[in-house]
Amino acid sequence: MLAHRQYLQSGPRHDFSRYRSAVHEVTQAFAAASREVLALEAELAGPRAQPLLAGHVRSLQQLEQSRLVTAATLQLMETPELAEQEDPAQTHQLKLKVIKTMEAIGEVLQDLRFDAESAE
Repeated sequence: MLAHRQYLQSGPRHDFSRYRSAVHEVTQAFAAASREVLALEAELAGPRAQPLLAGHVRSLQQLEQSRLVTAATLQLMETPELAEQEDPAQTHQLKLKVIKTMEAIGEVLQDLRFDAESAE
């Protein structure tokens, strides 16, 4: 988000190449983390025979994806080109969606923690 704020503040001649580079770096980091999470899920579903834990990991991955998409949409709505067309009700709904998704992530993490301790 810092890179996005810097991009917006670099106007009126936005420094898009710098922003694109920052987005690329973050995307690469998320892709690497995603691969690790998928490997963990596969390990739990297969050799470790912990399908419940694998399901929690899968749910976390899906919720994180939803949160990221929603946060990216909110960021796009802040760009000067779209800010003029901003719909306050839609912005509010998206912010609520982020909050509810974060709450759901917290619940899944709590379930994962409890089920992991029970599996030991």
